[in-house]
Amino acid sequence: MAYPSKRYRKLLWSAVALVALASIMSFAFFVSLEADEVFHCKWMQWRAGGKKPAEMDIASNISFRRQGLDIIVDFRGLEKAWSSICLTTLYAPGARYLTR
Repeated sequence: MAYPSKRYRKLLWSAVALVALASIMSFAFFVSLEADEVFHCKWMQWRAGGKKPAEMDIASNISFRRQGLDIIVDFRGLEKAWSSICLTTLYAPGARYLTR
């Protein structure tokens, strides 16, 4: 039985290593995509062709109200134009996490 030449084996192992490296990088990318919601939103936005002008008046379709020390924001009015919305920035020192 003849073994493949040393050059052929080196080429074969290089291809295997390249496929393994691409698989590991792809896995790491998609794990980080699921773990980081901001990155996920930016990735989806990039796949959709980047930022576009708003198709509707966003401010008039969001309602704000106070309940004690909390501020309640209702985004349900945006369902007229979008099926999903990514909230990418929230800064409120000392505030609790967002809840439904």
